[in-house]
Amino acid sequence: MQQAQRDLRALVTARILEPVGRSRAGYYTVGIRFPDSALKVARTLMCLVDPFAG
Repeated sequence: MQQAQRDLRALVTARILEPVGRSRAGYYTVGIRFPDSALKVARTLMCLVDPFAG
């Protein structure tokens, strides 16, 4: 848990993530330095296929 907190703090400091809210209700959004290539992949719609469908 402590390592995750350190990693999130480093990502916020690097402006890759932006914190929204506080405490347990808080979450993170894309920061101004978030890589564009990662955003492109994340926003690409994908069709999931059920591997168990006949």
